[in-house]
Order: sequence, then C-alpha cells, then structure tokens
Amino acid sequence: MTVVSFVSTKTYAQPGQGALPDVDGALLVLMGAAQGAYIGGKLVSSEAAAPKIEHILPSEAPAGETVSVLGNFFGEGMEGDSIIFVNQAGMEHPVPYDPNNPNIPEWTDTRIKFIVPALPQGTYNVRVRSNSQTGESREFRIT
Repeated sequence: MTVVSFVSTKTYAQPGQGALPDVDGALLVLMGAAQGAYIGGKLVSSEAAAPKIEHILPSEAPAGETVSVLGNFFGEGMEGDSIIFVNQAGMEHPVPYDPNNPNIPEWTDTRIKFIVPALPQGTYNVRVRSNSQTGESREFRIT
C-alpha cells in the first residue's frame, strides 16, 4: 500500500524526493526466505524425480529392433534397480540394465536404447524404474 500511495501522489517526482519508500526489513527477510525455499525445492525435486518418458522412437517396431526411449531422470544406468518394464494386461516383462546386457546398448539420463523383446504382437506399456522410482508408462506397439 505504501508503494501505491507513493506512486499515486507522485512524491518521487518532487525535487529531493528521488528515492523509493523504505520497505520493512521483516518483509524483505520473508521475501528472501520464500525465494530461497522455492529455488531449494526445485533443486531437490529434480534430483529425486521419477523417470519421465517423453517419446518412444519409433512408436512401433518388431521384436529384435532397437528403440530409443527419450525423456528425463533415467539416471546413468549404474544404479542397481534400473529397469525397463514392457507390460501388457498385467504381465510385466522386465529388461534390467546391466553394462554387459546386449538388450540395452545405451542408458543415459535422457535416453535409453533397448532391443524390443520377443513378445507377441500387440500394444504394450513401457515404464522406466531408476533411483528407486518408477515413472508413468507410454504406449508402444510390437509389430
């Protein structure tokens, strides 16, 4: 209210009055603390976020083809619980990450390449688990 009053009376335009009004110190502390909490929350939440699949390219492929899963928070694949799940009608087919596993030739924080498992043709849901968190699924079709 002080700032609105200050601006509406044009006190700042008078000679010798070229400064903004004083803002209470407690208000400044609260504003600073709020900004710090906001930024701190953003930093922490990005480290503990669940994997998020943005795209599966191509969106359909036959068994044996290499497919790229693009997204965020996949981890670097070195975690012990890094798994891709391909499931349909409650049947899960896990493809765990192992540096020596030829079924997953690449696993980075933003891209996973995996070879489509030998499953019957149909529509499947693909999910990623990393850092003890499982993300939401995306549809993928095995042709």
